[in-house]
Amino acid sequence: MWLIRILIYVLLTFALLIPFVISGAGTGITVAIFTELDGQAPWAEIIPFLIMAILPLIFGAIILGVLVSTAPKASPQQIAQLRAEGRTGMARVTSVQATGTLINDVRVYKLNMVVVTPDHAPYRTTVKKSIDPFDAHKFQPGTDHAIVKLRPNAPDVALDPDGTIKPVSASAVAQAREWDDTTFSSRLSGPLPTKPARKRRRLNPVGFLILLVVWGVSAGVAFYIAKDNGIAVVLGESAAREYDGPPFSEDPTVARDVVKAATDEYGSEVSEILLYDDYAIITVRSQSNPELWDRVTVRGGDYELTYDGAAPTQPEAGEYFDADMIDWNLILPAIPDAGMAELPSGDIGEVTQDVRVDAPDNVDLTRFYWQDGVPNPRDLELYDDDSFEFFNDMTKDEAIPQMEKLIAEAPTAQVNVSIRHDYGSIYVTGNSRGEILEVESN
Repeated sequence: MWLIRILIYVLLTFALLIPFVISGAGTGITVAIFTELDGQAPWAEIIPFLIMAILPLIFGAIILGVLVSTAPKASPQQIAQLRAEGRTGMARVTSVQATGTLINDVRVYKLNMVVVTPDHAPYRTTVKKSIDPFDAHKFQPGTDHAIVKLRPNAPDVALDPDGTIKPVSASAVAQAREWDDTTFSSRLSGPLPTKPARKRRRLNPVGFLILLVVWGVSAGVAFYIAKDNGIAVVLGESAAREYDGPPFSEDPTVARDVVKAATDEYGSEVSEILLYDDYAIITVRSQSNPELWDRVTVRGGDYELTYDGAAPTQPEAGEYFDADMIDWNLILPAIPDAGMAELPSGDIGEVTQDVRVDAPDNVDLTRFYWQDGVPNPRDLELYDDDSFEFFNDMTKDEAIPQMEKLIAEAPTAQVNVSIRHDYGSIYVTGNSRGEILEVESN
């Protein structure tokens, strides 16, 4: 019998650990995907791994609840009814063991007992009871207690504080054996007079720490396996499978084709283009409302297009450009090469680059393309007519044509290149004409 019970509890323990292992692995893979793809992984790819991370925790919590509250606890009314039905007996405490469980800050103890009932030979069983320190003397080894039998075909008993106490003979203690019913399911057979209450227990902190460690180790292992083997291994046959062509952010022909895959579907007016090694993220006009902007991702050698939903940051009015007007041969590789020329010598680890192309905003316009004496466009909103003329020595009507001329003469788009290595980063600012405006290192 004891072998069967040990086996059952071992299996239940593994059943508890497995959900935490699976959940940890799902969490690690999800984090790896987000970090590898700079947080821009499409939800269609992420959702299965989020389910893998969350759902097993729910099952684990259910199993945990079963493990920490499997023993029924009879109410005083149930004990009285069992006593009236004659399901009574005596029990002698043979040993006492403290557990790691507290109920209302009172320690729970295991009382190993020999039970004597009229309908069964003396047998050994265990009762768990929270014992106040002031009552500890009542449950020392050798003390006798009245009990009621909770189930007719199982060893479970409950202490009966109102029952009649009769001494348990030494011969009964000597003859006592383990319960002779070897089926674990018998613990659940034979109903109590009414549905039993469940013991409210606090999970042993050590057990909780073990579960947390198992979850964390699983997450860490899955994260590093996913990172070391590439996200293609994790996503299988998805659009993130291995791409062995020229990097999107380096080759002008590939960049043009990648962007065209998106503009053919959503139109050529875009607000931002982000190019990485094997995928691109493009902010396009929403097909349901042209006043709003969405994000799409292009991946792999097949330029598979994925809709990612609303753009996290909606562009201001006028902050867009015609992607068909971009000559990628002017941008790549000339502008990134200006940054590569600033790389330090020696072994600096892996060097990566990404390219952002977006519409020039007011800051870009006034910083790189404005002329002295022409008012800043923000002044149109900042000042009333009189104040504007006072500060700028011209009226708004006189200033607007000059502003519009400078804006029309500005390049189609700004180009920002980020180059990263183990010792720092280099940032290059240019434009769609291929002009290098600024190179910074840190």
